[in-house]
Amino acid sequence: FVYLANNLEKKKRKKRKKNFGNIVHVEEEESASALYYVSFDRMKQYQEELYLCCDEDEEKKIVRPTIEITKGHKINKKIEFFITSDETKSVYFNCREKDDLIFLKKLSSYKLELEAEKGTEYIPIPYVIKGMDVSFSGILTHVTKLLQSNKYYLTDLAYSLQETVFAMLVEVTERALAHTKKSEVLACGGVASNKRLTEMLADMSSSHGNGVKFTGLDANLAIDNGVMIAWLGLIMYKSGNRTKLSDTLVDQHFRPDDVVVNWR
Repeated sequence: FVYLANNLEKKKRKKRKKNFGNIVHVEEEESASALYYVSFDRMKQYQEELYLCCDEDEEKKIVRPTIEITKGHKINKKIEFFITSDETKSVYFNCREKDDLIFLKKLSSYKLELEAEKGTEYIPIPYVIKGMDVSFSGILTHVTKLLQSNKYYLTDLAYSLQETVFAMLVEVTERALAHTKKSEVLACGGVASNKRLTEMLADMSSSHGNGVKFTGLDANLAIDNGVMIAWLGLIMYKSGNRTKLSDTLVDQHFRPDDVVVNWR
């Protein structure tokens, strides 16, 4: 087997080979992975055949003895780790879908999701909601202190934090549905790629009234709101909205429901 971590953004890959029995591991990177099946005895024979060739035309006629296994999948795979049998005759690969892009693993929200999946015990955490407003600062401080006490597992704290915060978000979303009488919910933004959040929003939507249509986004679309913000800005501009540069300061107390929507 050859495990090749293939960074598509780099035309030239730095190859640092490490041998593990029958596996050759080439340059591990945060990117999609390609997995090839190679018979090393057959590869040795192939190299000998190449050596005996007289010109490039003869070399092209010899078939390289490799099969790219990952080409059979429509979605790129990220190979997490592998386990070899005692006699290194079999290799077991643990793969996951490469839906997180190159930089997603660096995001705290993604790390929280991975730890939360391993949690089993719910630890009570402050649940702070006032109308449509939620507060997370006190929650994070509380969880940090619990972690520093060394009385709780990180996985359980991650699980409890995720469940509590997402329950708050789902509650205000349902309250918004009740007030606005809307029939659809669209989740977008980085955290919207969290599977647990989309699961909770979908459950709430299906049970609200006669049922509400819920739509989530793929991770590669949910990570950054930049394009969506730019598109909304273009729509507003075409509708005659103008803002002086001196008025474009950050207002932490600005409320979305104060926006005068005149572009519909």
